[in-house]
Amino acid sequence: MFSTPKLFLALLVLCFSSPSWSDAVTVTKYVGTWSPSGKYLAGQLVSYDNKSWLAIKKNTDSQPGQSPDSWVTLGSNVQGPKGDTGPQGPQGIQGVIGPIGNTGPQGAQGIQGVTGPIGPQGIPGIDGATGPQGPRGATGPQGSRGASGVALNAFDADGKNLGPVTSLTGGHFVSIRPPVSRPFGHP
Repeated sequence: MFSTPKLFLALLVLCFSSPSWSDAVTVTKYVGTWSPSGKYLAGQLVSYDNKSWLAIKKNTDSQPGQSPDSWVTLGSNVQGPKGDTGPQGPQGIQGVIGPIGNTGPQGAQGIQGVTGPIGPQGIPGIDGATGPQGPRGATGPQGSRGASGVALNAFDADGKNLGPVTSLTGGHFVSIRPPVSRPFGHP
């Protein structure tokens, strides 16, 4: 029996030589196991007695192996040794995109990355509101004595010089005014 009947469905041209026949026959199809009641056309393949047989002419009730003018053997159907691996065929065409799969489980936490560089300084912010006045500070230490000042003279209402302001005592009214120009010789 054929293990791959589709192989024999291909159109092949086989040439056989025998004492009574030497024409080319086109293999048309595999029709199964030979039957004595079957009607066979030239080019049909059958299996019989663990061999493959090709009908080389139209026949009925002609048993393969007994009728060399109607059948030729293509070989035994006994499986031979495994052949070598053939060369890799060309890449096939891209298939259609399949449906989106389900979301997988969440992966494990990754390791901490390295610290990135310091970024550029940002733009200055707006000034905040003025805060409340703070408490009064403690009194500071007394300062050092200052330099002596210029003495001012006090004058009475008539313009009489009463002397330096620091020497006045007794509640005199003091009026400070700019010096008055007097004519020459007038006190």
